[in-house]
Amino acid sequence: MKKITKILAVLYFYLLLLVIDGCVNCDCPDNILGFLDFKNLKQEINTDVLSSNQKLEITLSFDDVTYLAQLKQPCWNLGLINTATACDCPQTGEGGLKFPLSGIKITSNKNFTSNYPTGTSLDSFFYITQLDYKNDAVSTTQLSDIDIDEPFSWFNFEEAKFLFQSAGRPEELNVSHILTIQFTKSNGEIVSSETPPITWN
Repeated sequence: MKKITKILAVLYFYLLLLVIDGCVNCDCPDNILGFLDFKNLKQEINTDVLSSNQKLEITLSFDDVTYLAQLKQPCWNLGLINTATACDCPQTGEGGLKFPLSGIKITSNKNFTSNYPTGTSLDSFFYITQLDYKNDAVSTTQLSDIDIDEPFSWFNFEEAKFLFQSAGRPEELNVSHILTIQFTKSNGEIVSSETPPITWN
């Protein structure tokens, strides 16, 4: 009886080590391109001439997307099993942006108001609608209040679309504005997109 108990105890301990080995060290293959990066932005606007009751809508999405290898995490390995089979390794692009967004900024090439001259951030004049296809959710937040640092936020997935809506108008009407939407990545790289000339009547 004691011998059986010892054998069961050894088997139980070994099983526990297998679970720990498989869960602590997720040693996925290096050739998995689990992350993505982008070099440009696709852009659409609803109109380039706005009447008094219209809002400007700018839709952006990632363009020139490439896929990159996963980030290697240092960890220990007992070597008892092939941990790649014990883990849920990412699929192509599933890990989101390799260099997550750290900032979004909108500026104009003309004075927007007396307090917002050329080149000043217009984030308080725009709302961003979060078209989160991954979680089937939609919400609208003032761009200046957006929490872009939220881990695994909808910003960092290939399906993300960025819908910016104007919440205000420039003081001087019938003047063409070229807006620049600037995305900054966590590695310091900046990707920007310019609208065609837009006029508020």
